Amino acid sequence: MTVRQDLIAGGISTSDSFSLYHPRVRDCEQIRVLKCHKSGVFLLDDDSKGSESVYIEKNGLDYWGDEEVPVKIFDDDIRRFDQFKQVIQGKKVLDFGCGAGGFLRLCRKNDFDCIGLEIQPGARQALCDAGLSCVEKLSEIEDESLDFIMLFHVFEHLQEPVEMLRHLKMKLNEGGKIIVEVPQANDVLLSLFDFEPFKDFTFWSEHLVLHTKSSLTKFGELAGMLVESVVGYQRYPLSNHLYWLCNRKPGGHEVWDFLDNSELSAAWAKTLDSNDMTDTIIATLLKQELS
Repeated sequence: MTVRQDLIAGGISTSDSFSLYHPRVRDCEQIRVLKCHKSGVFLLDDDSKGSESVYIEKNGLDYWGDEEVPVKIFDDDIRRFDQFKQVIQGKKVLDFGCGAGGFLRLCRKNDFDCIGLEIQPGARQALCDAGLSCVEKLSEIEDESLDFIMLFHVFEHLQEPVEMLRHLKMKLNEGGKIIVEVPQANDVLLSLFDFEPFKDFTFWSEHLVLHTKSSLTKFGELAGMLVESVVGYQRYPLSNHLYWLCNRKPGGHEVWDFLDNSELSAAWAKTLDSNDMTDTIIATLLKQELS
């Protein structure tokens, strides 16, 4: 089923709970953004961009626009590895939609058993050429062979997300887990500041849905997973938000990084989390056979 059908099937939304929220996405004037007034979820009125062909047909490394990307490790790669390294050490891990492969590189550097799955041919070939293990299709992975599957900002791109979770579940050992990290609909720049320049920037044809904690929980349940947790996480610091409000554009965490320190960033993240206004949510889903 499509994202919209999954939302309705789960009782998260109804057929008439959607209304126009924003008239366009940043890369297409014809695609509108809808908001479900029952759940707070954002949904595109055209999900055709979620087709696998959109990604497969990309030339070389055009998706990133940088030939050096497959040899880079980004801050988010480091943060995610540090965040999960204790639980994935000694486990068999799949990075689903591994992209440029930064997480894979960190796993290899630390002798972790991790493979990638990437449908974009240019990226996949670059990773294989670098000696990393990366496959094209889920069918290349044996059933009940994995302990963890990581989806870092991939789930919101999928046309049939619940069905994909069901397929991923089959690849897990009993007690295996799926980690899903997605952007959140309740981002403070949307839910509190209602900031139009941020809307113009953040809504994108490839992000078919922006979830809330409750909708992400329901998607996990629809897939037959036990939802261990769905928690908020703040990726961008206060400097980023101040820069948006002053200059109406992104990048403030780089331009105004002198405003940030660990104590301030932690306090701001805690404040946003306590009000369910973080920019990111992370779900942990457990494979557990029903008794």
